[in-house]
Amino acid sequence: MEFVLTEYKHCDLIEITGRIDSYSAPQIKQVLNALINDDHYNIIVDLQNATFLSSSGILAFVDAQRKLKRGGKGQVVFANVPKLVYSSFELAGFNTIFDFFNDKLTAVGQFSRATSMKSKTFTANYKNLAIISDFVVNLAEAAGFSPSDVYAIQTAVDEACSNIIDHAYGGEDLGNIKIKVKETEDKIQIILIDQGEPFVPEDVPEPDITSPLEIRKERGLGIFFMRNLMDKVVFEFSQTKGNTLTLVKYKGG
Repeated sequence: MEFVLTEYKHCDLIEITGRIDSYSAPQIKQVLNALINDDHYNIIVDLQNATFLSSSGILAFVDAQRKLKRGGKGQVVFANVPKLVYSSFELAGFNTIFDFFNDKLTAVGQFSRATSMKSKTFTANYKNLAIISDFVVNLAEAAGFSPSDVYAIQTAVDEACSNIIDHAYGGEDLGNIKIKVKETEDKIQIILIDQGEPFVPEDVPEPDITSPLEIRKERGLGIFFMRNLMDKVVFEFSQTKGNTLTLVKYKGG
């Protein structure tokens, strides 16, 4: 097996030649994981010159698709898939979880039309919360979200940034918050990245919102807001990239 990787503005193209089997599948999986770990979320796989596709090869693609869908972070699509190779997807029942295009230029164009990414970095300071809010609100409004959804997005981002300042950094002006906002036709995805202390959401209990005031405990209210206002909330930690929080809101969701 041989492959060629080409990076475009909105996506990456992998052109594979030869057999995709138990021997080559780990290499494909390694390439896909490297792209995803480097925040390359839109991946096109051109199989025009692929001669064989085994179950282990299919599962390498399924693993990447699962990771991307779990975080609401793009997708793996295919182009120029030969009929016999496509039959392997069909036989395994995985032809329904991928999009297939007749040629690679159409696939590249699909991502160019469907995605838009804006990115800014802010000092982790409470005075910047209003500026961050304006940045996110303007993008959400331009993307066509309703006023109630825009308010939900604004609230979730404010809670997230406040938690980063307070808990990840342990105070103001001790680091930065990088915010990436990705818009598609049906959703907005907001990624917040910091280099503070790792955060384990499972360690934070559900807030008490029903007990009498005298005994009520409000710890965890910020995460509670995020999870109830957004459609997806995903926390990730990497030794090299730091903390990543992904917030996803679907239109009409």
